[in-house]
Amino acid sequence: MVPRINPRPGRIRPSGRAWLGALLASGLLLACTSPSRHPLAGQEAFRQGELASRQARSALARGELVSARQLTEQARQHYQRLDAHAEVIDSELTLVTLALRQNDLPAARAGLAGFSHWQLTPAQQLALAERQISLALRESALPRAADWLARAWQSCPAPCARAPTLSLFAARLAAAQGQPERARQLAEAVLQQGEHEETATAHRLLGGWQAPAQAAQALVHFQQALERDRLNSNSAGLLIDLQGAAQASQTLGQAAQASEYRQRAAQLQAAMAAAAAR
Repeated sequence: MVPRINPRPGRIRPSGRAWLGALLASGLLLACTSPSRHPLAGQEAFRQGELASRQARSALARGELVSARQLTEQARQHYQRLDAHAEVIDSELTLVTLALRQNDLPAARAGLAGFSHWQLTPAQQLALAERQISLALRESALPRAADWLARAWQSCPAPCARAPTLSLFAARLAAAQGQPERARQLAEAVLQQGEHEETATAHRLLGGWQAPAQAAQALVHFQQALERDRLNSNSAGLLIDLQGAAQASQTLGQAAQASEYRQRAAQLQAAMAAAAAR
């Protein structure tokens, strides 16, 4: 997700931009949703905004990124008509997420720059920081990523529900800085916290950070991630899992299994490309 974070050549590493999609699919997909009952709930514009937001979430769940982005923009405009401040901010956070998912970095940068004039809640500050970290890592702007990570921790005092996510950001940053042992320690610590929304991501990262001599361990990590990503309908994560499992299997001399994983990855990638164009 984000940059090619394996610190040394020769690591088992899936290719392409799928790292970014998997990151965003593991906790950054959507901004916070509105409460079930809102003071503006009786207003037609608000109802239209809520409808567009629900449709956007459904489109995103199907991988239809273009539709999701268009619907989120419609929702933002409906909320803006009522000066529904919190909902406008949440819509703009989601638009940044979708721009990152589509690798539209200029749009993501422009969207993030627009938050400089907003007064944000602590939850929104944390959501903004996570997106800033994602962009900074994608651009290999490591000092900026470290700065935003520090801000994110400040916005999430203990007990921090987003601690596993922030810890994995720290792991990715360590890997990008050439600290592979530190990166692995951080990711392994996340796994030791029990089952949570970042378990698959931690397995996926650890799989990608294994040296060829540890291909068997890498395969186990990718298979563990694969099982969880399938249950969570995380297509971006599944693509990385399949690619990594194929490479690990090939390294282990399991040619038939590697071929099957590659075929499944190719089929999934084609399905994702078709959905993203809608």
